[in-house]
Order: sequence, then structure tokens, then C-alpha cells
Amino acid sequence: MVDPSLFDFPTIFGRIQSTNGLKRNQTRPLRSEIIERTLAKYSGGQFKYIGDKSNGVDFLDNENLRYELKCMDGLFQKSVPYTKQITLKNFYGTASELDQTFDFLILIDTIKNTIGVCDWECATRDMVLNDATITTKVQHDDVTFFASNVVPHTFEDMSHTLERFIQESI
Repeated sequence: MVDPSLFDFPTIFGRIQSTNGLKRNQTRPLRSEIIERTLAKYSGGQFKYIGDKSNGVDFLDNENLRYELKCMDGLFQKSVPYTKQITLKNFYGTASELDQTFDFLILIDTIKNTIGVCDWECATRDMVLNDATITTKVQHDDVTFFASNVVPHTFEDMSHTLERFIQESI
């Protein structure tokens, strides 16, 4: 398991906040990749990003354990002891079954600037098979919290950076 003390959480959450302008449908995949690469870069050398090469896993740690990342505004709810509903798999058709592609699920609440992790068993305990998706809710007691209420560093809104890049490229 990784050592949370080696992560640069103020930078990680600052970069996450800087992607808030990338929540529209066209830029959502780019936002996800930026967040995933940010977590790897500021993990203190503990994560290798492989999300661009593998489905259902975003990182390998130094022991080759597999991690999947899910981030959401308000993921850790106050009024109930479990997370918001998380999509583990989208089949874009009829759902069937979920293969184990990760060992640990990293959970990031982008409003509370809170990050935690749970193992595969806890992540899939409350799994629900819907028409085209498999979803879950993770019990807060099953999450090992790495950091809570992090005060993020401030960075330029990446939507402005992207807009400048597009304008300069066309």
C-alpha cells in the first residue's frame, strides 16, 4: 500500500480545482486524464500512470498493485454513511459482469478536497447491475482516508489554457 505522507495533496487538489472549467461533455475525458496524471506526478514516485493503456485501472504502485480513480463533487455525503453512487463500468449496451481490474479504488471528493482508498472487496460489496452500468456505493467506514479538507494551491483555470491553445492552433 502507498504512503499518504509522500503525496503533495495541496498541489493535487489545486490542479483538480483548476480543471473545474473542463466539466462540459467535450472536455470531461481531458479533465479526467489531467487529474489522473496529476495524482501520479505528485504521488512521491509511488504511482505510475497507465490509464491511457489499460481499461479499469489508472495506476500501478511500486509493488504492481492496481488502482482505479473515481472523483466526484460531494462524493463523501454528510447525511448518509456511504458515498454517492459510483459507476464502476459502463457497457454502452447491456451490462453483464465486472472483471476485477483493480486492487484498490481511490476516491476523491472534489468539493471537500478529501481523498481516500478502499480495496476491491469493499468497493464492490454494494454493487448494482443496471441496464448498461455497474454501480456501487462505498461505506465511509471501509475507506482509509489519506487527507481531508486539504487547502489547495491556486493555479490558473485550465479551461483558459485550453482556449488559448485552441485559438493559437487554428
